[in-house]
Amino acid sequence: MWTSHLIVGVYLFVACSSLFDFAEPSVVMEDKGGTRNKVAEYFPEIQGDLTRVRWAHAVNNKEELEKSLKDPHSMMLEADVLMGYVKSESSHPSHESESSHPSHETTTKVAIMAHPPDTSSDLGFDDFLETVVNYTSAEKARKGIKLDIKDIDALHHVVTALKDLNLKSPIHFPVWLNADVWKGPVNSQVNPLDAARFIKTIREAFKKSSFQPTLSLGWTTNYGQDSAAEGHKSENSEDKAKHVISSGQYSTEDVNTAIQSLKKHHVIGKKSGGSEITFPLRAGLAIHSEDQVEELLKEAGPRSTITLWSAKEDPKIDVAKLEQFVDKIGRKRVFLDLPFPVPFTTSVILTSPAPTTAPSIPTLPSIPHELSDKQSRRSRKSKDKELTVNDETGKLNDTTEKPDDDNGSTTPSNSGSSLSSISLLLLFCCAVFLRPAQ
Repeated sequence: MWTSHLIVGVYLFVACSSLFDFAEPSVVMEDKGGTRNKVAEYFPEIQGDLTRVRWAHAVNNKEELEKSLKDPHSMMLEADVLMGYVKSESSHPSHESESSHPSHETTTKVAIMAHPPDTSSDLGFDDFLETVVNYTSAEKARKGIKLDIKDIDALHHVVTALKDLNLKSPIHFPVWLNADVWKGPVNSQVNPLDAARFIKTIREAFKKSSFQPTLSLGWTTNYGQDSAAEGHKSENSEDKAKHVISSGQYSTEDVNTAIQSLKKHHVIGKKSGGSEITFPLRAGLAIHSEDQVEELLKEAGPRSTITLWSAKEDPKIDVAKLEQFVDKIGRKRVFLDLPFPVPFTTSVILTSPAPTTAPSIPTLPSIPHELSDKQSRRSRKSKDKELTVNDETGKLNDTTEKPDDDNGSTTPSNSGSSLSSISLLLLFCCAVFLRPAQ
């Protein structure tokens, strides 16, 4: 009698354990795209191809802001922020110095939307941010913003305004904070913003916040017309043209400087909290720096990207070389912020309302009737796991793993041990319930 009870107990143990199923090692998306990207999630139309993101440049006045918000092609609005004076609507653009600002401007410096050498604008940062928030909310339009910080004092105002806004109503669109914080190629003598102060100011402001702006950290460069202006200010235009630097690359030293700085300030590594970071790279230099860029992204981790940019006056870029570079790095890790059309990527038109949540995940396929009870329950249980779509195969991946090292590598979940405990508890209950009568 006791033996038959034991057999029944073992049978019930096996049956009950199948209800819970032991955790299986999860699979992450393995492609050049790394992990989830805020911009890619916010604009599902691009299908993860970051080269398809379209930019509006120099959105530094009310007219440009209104035009960019209404443009169905523009996705990210790039604007410059510095400390200066807000003009009245009746005034005209001014390049006058701080000490001689016109009487119709504010007499106190505030954060404004302007690019040096301008010291005044008809658009203050607070008005810029409020307009974007109101438009994206009321019009259901989707726009992200990239704020190019031109002085460190402006950064304090920007992070305070963003922090206060997020406390009132969570910020739902991508926000990039950009600055050149390291000296770079080709032997640039332009002083960057202080990297430690820039990074620390942002991290301190949002260390306990669910909102995390993307850090866009780059190098000053000595290239193109910048090189002529930098080293030959006293010469005429013809002499300057002779000294234009039209070739160069980012060096291993440039990469090491950035990585060491980022690790020191916990932007990357175990204590980073999974911050997103993009590296703005001058296109004419970057396309000759494939190995260095690959090393940079490897060290910075899977949530890092690069943003290729170029000035209108830069030497002409070999488009075929550019395409080759982009394909090697991966289109899920390269933004193209260029002043000319790129034939190997296509644009999209934003017509759908702004998503209130992350893009939906494809539903699981229907389960055939012949599947066992264990398989059926397993497929139903998968709704509690985090699923993503493998871009190479189109199949669903289980991404319930947790970061384990500096580069965001993953290890299997330990939930199997807890499920084993449940199964053992069920076995114990069965044994007690089915014990032989005394």
